[in-house]
Amino acid sequence: MVARLQRFLPPFPPRPLLPAVPRDCMVALITCRDSRYAARRRQAEEWLMGLAALGWNTLAADGDAMGVPDGYGALPQKVLAVMRMAHRAGMRGLWKVDDDVKVLPALLPVPDADYLGRLSPEGNGPRYCLGGCYWVSGRAIGVLASSVMAEGEWAEDRHAGAALAAAGIYPEDGSSVVGIRTDPSRLGLLAAVTEVRFPDPEGRRRARTGGPRHG
Repeated sequence: MVARLQRFLPPFPPRPLLPAVPRDCMVALITCRDSRYAARRRQAEEWLMGLAALGWNTLAADGDAMGVPDGYGALPQKVLAVMRMAHRAGMRGLWKVDDDVKVLPALLPVPDADYLGRLSPEGNGPRYCLGGCYWVSGRAIGVLASSVMAEGEWAEDRHAGAALAAAGIYPEDGSSVVGIRTDPSRLGLLAAVTEVRFPDPEGRRRARTGGPRHG
């Protein structure tokens, strides 16, 4: 009976959904130590551990870890500090991921792209990858590691797009990888990365109009 069943069962152990992760690729979780966001950080650290088990270099990039202030005002500093660290370490690619994002580790690819993510809406100036989650190659990491935020700029994702465009690197549509849903209780789109609208005790999304939020 067992022999008959084995003809219909997949080989064991199961094959990975994706090729092995190169040793020089990283996922950086942009987070903070504010106790109001402890549950969000805990769920993010769970998928971060899953990625580490698959061979990704991982980093929980709060203010303390990156040597910068921990609040939203320092978000660009956190991200640029991550890029400098990744550049010094010789990373060939990096996913920058916020802590209100959920990742399915077994589905996360190593893209063949310099700059990939969910694109900003058309009609609002040059397009860029929205900051919830985007991928940058080693070439792009080098550009961002040496970049300087323009005076008055507060949006790290818009800065990244502008700095990379100046170096001839333009955003690619990563909608097949990055999905979005507004109800954390529903599965929604089966994507490797899903931006989730979690409850927001601090009004984080007011930041799009200049209000404060955490990083």
